[in-house]
Amino acid sequence: MDFKMIAEALKDINKAGAGFLAWLDMEQPGDIRPETDFAEENLRQEILCELKEHIRYIRLLTEYMRKDIVKTGIVDRNEAGEITIDGIVLPLMTELEVLVYDCDLGRDVWTRVFVGGSRRRYLVGLDRKCNVRGIPGRIRE
Repeated sequence: MDFKMIAEALKDINKAGAGFLAWLDMEQPGDIRPETDFAEENLRQEILCELKEHIRYIRLLTEYMRKDIVKTGIVDRNEAGEITIDGIVLPLMTELEVLVYDCDLGRDVWTRVFVGGSRRRYLVGLDRKCNVRGIPGRIRE
């Protein structure tokens, strides 16, 4: 089953999640209700916050799975220290997939990363010391 088929299979969950988030935003303000036991209300708010976070993440991943690979190439670093793919500078927070060796699995795997760093750019999701030069990469949109 490919990504787009999985995203399609999640369509109903995604729709229900959107409805739940809309209801929660309208009906359940984030403030602690004064008429309730504070300790219980705090737990309720904590659980609702976690639910919102997980539902939003499912929706984000579903959107990601619908994207097409629009660019493939070799990841590198230019003279200024910026991370590039085939010479094109990747702005801060750019998400991409890279093919790296996984020591635990003993083979190459694709993994999602993004460009991070304030002074020195690196790929968040890999060890900061990882040499990014020559790693196959691809971008989805």
